[in-house]
Amino acid sequence: MDTHHKRMIGAQFRTSLENEILVFHYPQPAKRLFHTMWCPPLRMVVLDFNDVNQEVLFDQIVQPWHFVSLPAGRVILEMDPKDDYKDVLPEILSTVGPMQRID
Repeated sequence: MDTHHKRMIGAQFRTSLENEILVFHYPQPAKRLFHTMWCPPLRMVVLDFNDVNQEVLFDQIVQPWHFVSLPAGRVILEMDPKDDYKDVLPEILSTVGPMQRID
Protein backbone atom coordinates (compact mmCIF):
# COMPACT_ATOMS: atom_id res chain seq x y z
CA MET A 1 0.00 0.00 0.00
CA ASP A 2 2.47 2.59 -1.25
CA THR A 3 0.20 5.51 -2.18
CA HIS A 4 -2.46 7.44 -0.29
CA HIS A 5 -5.11 6.32 -2.77
CA LYS A 6 -4.20 2.63 -2.39
CA ARG A 7 -4.30 2.96 1.42
CA MET A 8 -7.65 4.72 1.31
CA ILE A 9 -9.26 2.08 -0.95
CA GLY A 10 -7.54 -1.02 0.49
CA ALA A 11 -9.63 -4.11 -0.27
CA GLN A 12 -12.81 -2.19 -1.06
CA PHE A 13 -14.69 -3.00 -4.28
CA ARG A 14 -12.85 -6.30 -4.83
CA THR A 15 -14.51 -9.68 -4.91
CA SER A 16 -11.36 -11.41 -3.59
CA LEU A 17 -7.74 -10.62 -2.78
CA GLU A 18 -6.73 -14.01 -4.24
CA ASN A 19 -3.03 -14.46 -3.30
CA GLU A 20 -2.36 -10.78 -2.63
CA ILE A 21 -1.49 -9.54 0.88
CA LEU A 22 -2.14 -5.87 1.56
CA VAL A 23 0.44 -4.40 3.96
CA PHE A 24 -0.32 -1.27 6.00
CA HIS A 25 2.82 -0.03 7.81
CA TYR A 26 2.55 2.62 10.53
CA PRO A 27 5.41 4.54 12.21
CA GLN A 28 4.20 3.71 15.74
CA PRO A 29 1.91 1.15 17.28
CA ALA A 30 -1.57 2.50 18.00
CA LYS A 31 -5.07 1.11 18.26
CA ARG A 32 -6.85 1.50 14.93
CA LEU A 33 -10.38 1.16 13.63
CA PHE A 34 -10.74 -0.45 10.18
CA HIS A 35 -13.97 -1.03 8.30
CA THR A 36 -14.82 -3.77 5.83
CA MET A 37 -17.52 -1.93 3.90
CA TRP A 38 -17.50 -2.98 0.22
CA CYS A 39 -14.77 -5.57 1.00
CA PRO A 40 -14.76 -9.33 0.56
CA PRO A 41 -14.28 -11.48 3.69
CA LEU A 42 -10.75 -10.77 4.96
CA ARG A 43 -8.19 -12.32 7.21
CA MET A 44 -6.77 -9.41 9.21
CA VAL A 45 -3.49 -9.71 11.09
CA VAL A 46 -1.88 -7.11 13.35
CA LEU A 47 1.84 -7.40 14.06
CA ASP A 48 4.28 -5.51 16.20
CA PHE A 49 7.99 -6.10 15.87
CA ASN A 50 11.45 -4.99 16.90
CA ASP A 51 14.97 -5.98 15.88
CA VAL A 52 14.75 -9.27 17.79
CA ASN A 53 11.25 -10.69 17.30
CA GLN A 54 7.72 -10.11 16.07
CA GLU A 55 4.44 -10.60 17.86
CA VAL A 56 1.07 -11.42 16.33
CA LEU A 57 -1.51 -9.38 18.25
CA PHE A 58 -4.61 -10.14 16.17
CA ASP A 59 -5.40 -12.81 13.57
CA GLN A 60 -9.07 -13.15 12.64
CA ILE A 61 -11.39 -13.63 9.69
CA VAL A 62 -13.59 -10.54 9.35
CA GLN A 63 -16.82 -10.52 7.40
CA PRO A 64 -17.90 -7.64 5.14
CA TRP A 65 -19.71 -4.60 6.55
CA HIS A 66 -18.09 -4.55 9.98
CA PHE A 67 -16.01 -2.12 11.99
CA VAL A 68 -12.96 -3.84 13.46
CA SER A 69 -11.17 -2.45 16.51
CA LEU A 70 -7.53 -3.49 16.13
CA PRO A 71 -4.91 -3.62 18.89
CA ALA A 72 -1.84 -1.38 18.83
CA GLY A 73 0.64 -2.67 16.25
CA ARG A 74 2.92 -1.32 13.53
CA VAL A 75 1.82 -3.57 10.64
CA ILE A 76 -1.66 -4.60 9.54
CA LEU A 77 -2.08 -7.31 6.92
CA GLU A 78 -5.23 -7.98 4.92
CA MET A 79 -5.56 -11.15 2.85
CA ASP A 80 -8.00 -13.74 1.59
CA PRO A 81 -9.29 -15.87 4.51
CA LYS A 82 -7.77 -19.06 3.05
CA ASP A 83 -4.29 -17.54 2.67
CA ASP A 84 -1.50 -17.76 5.20
CA TYR A 85 1.17 -15.12 5.74
CA LYS A 86 3.67 -17.08 7.85
CA ASP A 87 5.81 -18.26 4.93
CA VAL A 88 6.19 -14.72 3.57
CA LEU A 89 6.39 -12.92 6.93
CA PRO A 90 10.22 -12.60 6.85
CA GLU A 91 9.96 -10.98 3.41
CA ILE A 92 7.18 -8.65 4.58
CA LEU A 93 9.14 -7.55 7.66
CA SER A 94 12.33 -7.02 5.65
CA THR A 95 10.41 -4.76 3.24
CA VAL A 96 8.47 -2.65 5.72
CA GLY A 97 11.64 -1.00 7.03
CA PRO A 98 12.47 0.87 3.82
CA MET A 99 8.87 1.11 2.56
CA GLN A 100 6.81 4.26 2.84
CA ARG A 101 4.84 4.38 6.07
CA ILE A 102 1.38 5.78 6.66
CA ASP A 103 1.98 8.92 8.68
